[in-house]
Amino acid sequence: MDSFIKLSNFGKIAPYAQLFRQGLLVTVLLSMFTVAIGFVLALILALVMALSLVACGSKDDNDTPDDGEKTNTIKVGLICIGDENDQGYTYNFYRAKDSVTEKMAAKGVTLDWNIITNIGEDDGCTDACVELAEAGCEIVRMAIPRRDCLDAFEAVCAASPLPVVADIHFDARIAIEAAARGAAKLRINPGNIGGLEATREGIAAAAASHIPIRIGVNAGSLDDAIAARQDLTLPEKLVASATEYVRFFEDECNFHDIAVSAKAHDVQTTIDTYRLLAAELPEVPLHIGVTEAGTAFQGIIKSACGLGVLLEEGIGDTMRISLTDDPVVEVRACWTLLGALDLRRRTPELISCPTCGRCQVNLIGLAQEVEQRLATVAKPVKVAVMGCVVNGPGEAADADIGVACGAGTGVVFSHGKIVRKVNESDIVPALMEELENL
Repeated sequence: MDSFIKLSNFGKIAPYAQLFRQGLLVTVLLSMFTVAIGFVLALILALVMALSLVACGSKDDNDTPDDGEKTNTIKVGLICIGDENDQGYTYNFYRAKDSVTEKMAAKGVTLDWNIITNIGEDDGCTDACVELAEAGCEIVRMAIPRRDCLDAFEAVCAASPLPVVADIHFDARIAIEAAARGAAKLRINPGNIGGLEATREGIAAAAASHIPIRIGVNAGSLDDAIAARQDLTLPEKLVASATEYVRFFEDECNFHDIAVSAKAHDVQTTIDTYRLLAAELPEVPLHIGVTEAGTAFQGIIKSACGLGVLLEEGIGDTMRISLTDDPVVEVRACWTLLGALDLRRRTPELISCPTCGRCQVNLIGLAQEVEQRLATVAKPVKVAVMGCVVNGPGEAADADIGVACGAGTGVVFSHGKIVRKVNESDIVPALMEELENL
């Protein structure tokens, strides 16, 4: 009886047990399916991240933030300025939308210099272009003060080894002629060109010749209406002037091959202005410089302070160090600054220690002689001139070539290893000989 009852109950329960087993199986299968889907999604996500890293390159402190915006690319002659560059010197400049003070991808800038020779002396201008090219300049700019200078300008454009930019003030008609006579780029000053409408025909001429225009604003020649505004700081006035012209070029004239500069002689004004420009016009290439910086000693210090900050923040596509001096000195100063920031290197870096009680040679004269000899060397190497063995091969171990001086002698070394020992009178010749062999 008991068995019958048990069997009878089992018969009643059996269908429910079957359903339970089926439900359990479905639950297990669903769990397995969920895990599999999660695994597949994780693989896809990992693959996407890997492809992103490959596309962007390895990450370091110089990498572009995710919110960065690329600059447009313009061509000055054969030189590309902006984001896309295949010459190897102006590429990957981005500006963050939210924080322009964050360090971003800044690999190099193009050197842009002004010729100071009278344009009426076209032979002198051509010679100046050659000399600047040999010094490492990449773009030259010529002021065209009068229409009767256009023939000479055309001749220089034809003979120059570098692309020539026409610098236009006061007379917008000169821009039209310059575009047709070989200019690689036009530079106009909004403060004295005659207003927005005066530039319309010049823009059309640049478009027809397929050349860009730099809108070059100066603190000393702002448009009267903007200069009179009391609600704006000087950096804000400079940015307002530049932005007004950029929007007119782009929106009214459908012209986008634009670069912008907004210069002042004050270092902090320069820094503040370009930070604002980088935020306001992230797509526009910027030409940076501290204008009217002074003679070589003061001007190089001011330019290094202002431009060094901007370059370290990734702001700037072309640059000039403006000095009351030989333009070749400007070019050398620029390369030295770029090398110090490890952005671009073309010339040697001189490492030399200050004199002290251990020094037994005329180290100042020795270092100055080496510096003069290095001025004509186009090798991105480090050369050390050290006053004693304490500051010799050890502290300058990263130098490609160097000398540690003793009493009437010098030990020439390379990457911390001694190469040979020479007399004091033979230090410079021996150093240069070893440099040539590198």
